[in-house]
Amino acid sequence: MLGAVCAAEPDLKRPNILLILADDMGWSDVGCYGSEIATPNLDSLARGGLRFTQFYNTAKCNPSRACLLTGVYAQQCRMMNPAKIQNAVTLGEVLRTAGYRTLWSGKHHGTENPFTRGFDHYFGLRDGACNYFNPGFQRPGEGRPAQKRYGGRSWCIDDQTLQPYTPVEKDFYTTDYFTKYGLKWLDELQQSDPAGHTPFFLYMAYHAPHDPLMAWPEDIAKYQQVPGRL
Repeated sequence: MLGAVCAAEPDLKRPNILLILADDMGWSDVGCYGSEIATPNLDSLARGGLRFTQFYNTAKCNPSRACLLTGVYAQQCRMMNPAKIQNAVTLGEVLRTAGYRTLWSGKHHGTENPFTRGFDHYFGLRDGACNYFNPGFQRPGEGRPAQKRYGGRSWCIDDQTLQPYTPVEKDFYTTDYFTKYGLKWLDELQQSDPAGHTPFFLYMAYHAPHDPLMAWPEDIAKYQQVPGRL
């Protein structure tokens, strides 16, 4: 429907779209819903927008993500086993036909590279879970990263699929680097199109707070005395 509307009305102002997904997070884990965790930026968005009071998912992360990406149930797009979208199109594929720059940073939890499903850029965990600080092999001078399946996770950077992905950056942390890539792409789009003629669809699919629960020591320290902490 979106593609048809944009094609019929070429002068229609197309809004930029930012879609943020946090993995396996309860609704009350955000400050605006009463969480003890400080989420000031999300709270600001809530104050200036709408807060939903009901939400449903499909009990597991990869079929829920498929529903969000395609608008149909996971059984309809066959995002079950193997975890590959079939008989459906993604938001990236639809919005690209409407002239959008399509960007995805974060987790997928599927068997295909999102770069092949309508996204101009993709950076992130193609798999279901990983070590937040190092999803790959042990690096010099560091201990072996705690992983459920050592070196067995798949990572994609645009058309490349890496297994494993061992980042060279010592400050690597999945949430931080998903955000860095998203911001980098927006900066590149602004430089190439300063007048803003090209709208963007940016899908930020965060790995946190999916198992394993990992955070920077300074962030953990802030909540040591907070009631209700784990």
